[in-house]
Amino acid sequence: MKTLAISLSALLLMTLANASRAQAQSGNEGPRVRIDVGASTGKRGDDTYTEGNVGINLSLAKGLVWRNAIFGRFQTDTKDVYGLDSSIRGVLDFGDSRAGASLFVAPGYRFTSDGVTDPAPLGEAGLTLRLGGLSVGGGIKTIFNELVHNGVENETQYFVTVGGGLNL
Repeated sequence: MKTLAISLSALLLMTLANASRAQAQSGNEGPRVRIDVGASTGKRGDDTYTEGNVGINLSLAKGLVWRNAIFGRFQTDTKDVYGLDSSIRGVLDFGDSRAGASLFVAPGYRFTSDGVTDPAPLGEAGLTLRLGGLSVGGGIKTIFNELVHNGVENETQYFVTVGGGLNL
């Protein structure tokens, strides 16, 4: 897990540098990197849980965002879980970078810190509203445990995020 996290961090930094150079050359306005914090609630079997996350959203191209979010899952009567969600979001923007809305849908993968909640593919969709450099969003995420683990149920989460943009 540690090697994977280091590799993903290095890949993210290289991608940030390349995307920043490409967007600077194209004269693209608006944030290239958006940072958000979020919370979600979900259910696995009969157990409900709460998650908190911090996400980095990198605009790779118009309508394409790579999101990496570290998360912590806090549960009753079960060990807490930490990990990384990585997804590629297809984004449809309305308005501009200062005021507007975005719809997104994304496939991705969840990497976890324990042997109970194993890594699994995920899908998410939602809506983000932007005003004055800040954003508020919400949506739904499904973790497809059944695709990779026998006898482990899929999970559905409902989430909210609050964020802002940076020009790097």
